[in-house]
Order: sequence, then C-alpha cells, then structure tokens
Amino acid sequence: MTAQRGSSWPNLDYEPVNLLGTNLGIHDAGQIAEMLKLTDHYGINAISLGTTIAYVLEYNERHPVSQICGGVTFGQYEKICILVEQTGRGELPEVGRGVRRLSEQTGEPGYAMQVKGLELPAYLPDLNPGYPWAIAGGRMSMGTYLLLAREGKTDLNYWVDAITGKGLLMTGYDMIGLCKFIGVGIGHRLVGEAVREATGLEISGEEMEAAVRRAFLLGLALERKQGYDKGEYTLPSRVF
Repeated sequence: MTAQRGSSWPNLDYEPVNLLGTNLGIHDAGQIAEMLKLTDHYGINAISLGTTIAYVLEYNERHPVSQICGGVTFGQYEKICILVEQTGRGELPEVGRGVRRLSEQTGEPGYAMQVKGLELPAYLPDLNPGYPWAIAGGRMSMGTYLLLAREGKTDLNYWVDAITGKGLLMTGYDMIGLCKFIGVGIGHRLVGEAVREATGLEISGEEMEAAVRRAFLLGLALERKQGYDKGEYTLPSRVF
C-alpha cells in the first residue's frame, strides 16, 4: 500500500466508520481507521465513497460472472483499500462520480442509496420518508431521521406534519450556526431567545420559524430551477 499509511489516527465519527467500515464487511477498528486516513489523504468524502463502494460490492455479489472494479466483494479489506486509492487517484471515475451515476451506468438504480444524486448518510432510509425533502442532504436540513425511533408513529398524516412542520426547521440551525445535535428538539422559541442573548436582536420563536420556512422553500425552488423533477423526490426502490 502507499505511503500515506502511518501511526496517526483520523477523526472517527459514526457515519464514516459505519459506511466505510462495518457496512462493507470490515469490522476491525484499525483497518477502518486506515481507510479513513486514505480518504483524508485524497480529499474524498468518506460517507459518499462508502455508500458508493457498498453498491459496487453488492453489484458484484449479484453478478458473479460480470463483476466490476476488480471483482471486490464484502469484507475484502486490502482490495477495498486499493479501490479507495484508485478512486482518489482518479483511476476509477465511475466510483468517484458517486453512486447515482454508477447505478445509471450499470442500469440497476434500485439499490443505489441516494436521493437527488447525493449518497444517503448512515441512518436507515426505510425509517425516514423525510429524506427526499432535505435540501442539503439527508439529515442536514430535514430533522426527521430519528423520529420513528423516538415517537414510533408511521401513519401518513403524521409524516406529512413531521416533514412540513418540525422536520424542515432544522434549516434554521444553519442560519444561526447552531449545532444540529444540540438544536434538534429545543424548538425555535429557545432559538430566538439564544439569538437575543447573543446579539441583542429581538426575534420571537414565530418569527424565527417563518424565516426558516421561507429559507427552506427558497431552497426547494432553487432545486427545481437546477433541473430536479418531481420523480426525484423519492427513496431508492429497495427501501419500499
């Protein structure tokens, strides 16, 4: 392997460790850290790359006589490392361009874990019908990814309210630089109070919520102007 492997550890977080580790059949912490160091070295997003590599591994499992990317399969640490390095060097553009384009190339998009061309984060999509409505990817602008675990509700009316109500309010945390892990669940009344304490600006929770809703709708409008069509506001078919 190449010289970027060393003694220092990368920053480890749940999603990269899951998607570029256990989800690929790699369960050794040291090996996962080595692969994450490779992504740091090449400047690759570990979440997107891990999701794309998982598609490659599954495709090869489904097509044993017509495999791609050297025939690498789940659990093959050394071969997956080579795949990461080749992608980082630009030798595998079909992987480097992400899972949506790869699945379009193979003609099998149903198990490509992406929405609107962005790879899904490490939260189960079958538990979160809010994913397609995020305007900045997965859980970053749609706070519905843990609702089923927390509240246990599955009916359609609940999810419509969750997506159009509290889910999109996560956008507001970006607007003021609030940590999303802290912000989820505290409500915009407290956010308004925090803004007042920090800046002196008098703003109510209702005004904060209205501003966030406008920002979210502008984001959706920009998506449509960029060419996204209604058919893209869905989850991969396997999820159903």
